[in-house]
Amino acid sequence: MNNFKIYPNPAEDILIVENFSSEVMEYSIKDVNGKLIKVGKVYSSSNINIENLSAGVYFIELKTKSQNIVTGK
Repeated sequence: MNNFKIYPNPAEDILIVENFSSEVMEYSIKDVNGKLIKVGKVYSSSNINIENLSAGVYFIELKTKSQNIVTGK
C-alpha cells in the first residue's frame, strides 16, 4: 500500500509530497535520461521547489527502508 500522496500533477513551481507513514522517505528526481536532478527527504509533508526545472517529464523516486516507488511528473 502506498502511504504517500504527490500533487499537483502536472506541477510548475512546487511539488507537494505527503508522507502518511512514520518512516522518513528519501526522494530523488531524475529526467527521462536517468540524470539525477535533485535529492532530499520527506517527513510528514514536504514542499519540493521545482521552479528551476525546465518544462518536461521527470520521475520522482521515493525510498523507505521497506519500499521503492517511482512515479512520473
